Amino acid sequence: MSKKELSFFEEYKFTVKFNLDGDDFTGILSINASRILNLEIHTDNHNLLFEEYRTINSPITCYEIGSHKTFTLHQSELQRGGLITCRYITSGSLLSNDIDQFEVHLTGISTWFERLRITEITDTELKRNTAIDKFLVDFTYKENDYSIENHRYVSSPTTTPTEHLIQIEDCFIIKKKNDKFTLREVENLALEIRNLFSLLLGYSLSIKNLYVFSSNERHEYQSIIFSSIIYEKIPFKYHHDTLCHYNNVSGWGLWETIITNYFKVESFRAIWNRLVVSFSRSRTEIWEYRILSVVVTLEMYCEQESKGKGHKLKRAKFNELRSQLNETLKTFIESNEFSTDEQLVIDGIESVITSLKNTSHPTLQHKYDFLMSKTSDGIKEAISFSNSDFDVLKKLRNSVAHGLNYKTVIDGEITKEVQLKGRLLVLLMYFVFRELGFSDTQVAQNISNTFNPFIRNADINERARDKLAGTASFITLHKEIDLNEFSFVDYLVINHDSKSDLFTLNEDLSYETKHKWRDSGISDVRDFIRSKLLQDSDFEIEYVNKLYLSSGTDEQCYHGAIMLTHK
Repeated sequence: MSKKELSFFEEYKFTVKFNLDGDDFTGILSINASRILNLEIHTDNHNLLFEEYRTINSPITCYEIGSHKTFTLHQSELQRGGLITCRYITSGSLLSNDIDQFEVHLTGISTWFERLRITEITDTELKRNTAIDKFLVDFTYKENDYSIENHRYVSSPTTTPTEHLIQIEDCFIIKKKNDKFTLREVENLALEIRNLFSLLLGYSLSIKNLYVFSSNERHEYQSIIFSSIIYEKIPFKYHHDTLCHYNNVSGWGLWETIITNYFKVESFRAIWNRLVVSFSRSRTEIWEYRILSVVVTLEMYCEQESKGKGHKLKRAKFNELRSQLNETLKTFIESNEFSTDEQLVIDGIESVITSLKNTSHPTLQHKYDFLMSKTSDGIKEAISFSNSDFDVLKKLRNSVAHGLNYKTVIDGEITKEVQLKGRLLVLLMYFVFRELGFSDTQVAQNISNTFNPFIRNADINERARDKLAGTASFITLHKEIDLNEFSFVDYLVINHDSKSDLFTLNEDLSYETKHKWRDSGISDVRDFIRSKLLQDSDFEIEYVNKLYLSSGTDEQCYHGAIMLTHK
């Protein structure tokens, strides 16, 4: 550990000396972000050991015995038993009052930014492009003005004369405009940045390192640490595992939109931050509760979106209705005698009437139906979270909420429920991305390009997704053929008449390509087809990566086809 660095993933113990209330003490300083930060005092002072809880108003500076390391405890409390707990620990002995910037390093971010790049090696040099697109966005949060930008550190430490490493570290720098940061503000904003990029990438990210500094003294930074939830140190292995790729965000010019919307729309703090935990692979809760947490998130969003948007009876009519229901129940009670158990039922009916809501959205089912009525048909078809899927998860939710036994769809296993949870998570992430500012097409393209496990396991409608994303071509043949004569990996050759806009299968070239191309020694299938055409032929040759081909009532998907357009 360097003098200025504290890692949220490391556990530290230091024997330190410090001053408290004018007296010098020694103790053990324990720093572990996943637990309460504390300083255990070495003392036999009876009054100090048995003193009741009190707040320590001044920072406590600790000096490690035997080294030059110094740490400062902030917002500390003295607990019974001679234990000091604190909210923050910073490196160094003095914390500047001029802090207007902080730098936050998150797990996985460098992999996301770097993507997959090759290193070019020649006889004389080694080249690797480490440039990335920069963004700088101003935003407002809780009536304060800030900016956020990405920053990259690149170093090449030498292990031996013949061994070199390339280390790439990406981070975010947040600056407060026209004012200074408090430590609580730094903590809150750092966690918001963590949640934003966790939602954007579809993984539970953690803070690795956090530094505060003044723009007047950029290199005089201090490390800061506080207690926080810590997820996997390596949340994903490759950039394409993430839900949204960095080059998509940059290419679509969405940085300002995403960051502005995240800090403006309150549902990211009231609802969507709950999903960050759901992404984690290390959480070991009972499976019913893991699914329930996602269902509850849906319920909260349904409540938000439907609130105040249902139909109501006029107040006088509603009051009259409730009054008549109460009178009917009262007459029924007066004309009957009830056992103790029956009286409980009557009491329940009375409470239902009392809590009767004047809305056309009284239940989760009604609120969910309203939400889905506002969702585009293309998204609903692509994600394919059906009414029966909803019913299964609603049944599980009711069983857990009321302490009832739940019978799985497939007896003895939870495969179906886990798949439905993933599918519901895809639907929720659609709502997240929509509120961040993505279009339906952009969401579909994100889903198409990712290897994120909960997306891949959700068994969504691939055809509808491809159509919405625009990542496949859809063609109907003018003349019917038997599509079963070709497999999904065969390169079909399709004739396209640009004047009539009709499509037909070029059977000769399709069979020739199927049986002879791979042994021809020609690497590019387009060049193989060119070699079979007459030299004076006026064709435009286009490679189609994915093709849904219809003939009559049959449709097949082919991963690769060649379009010959007759000019």
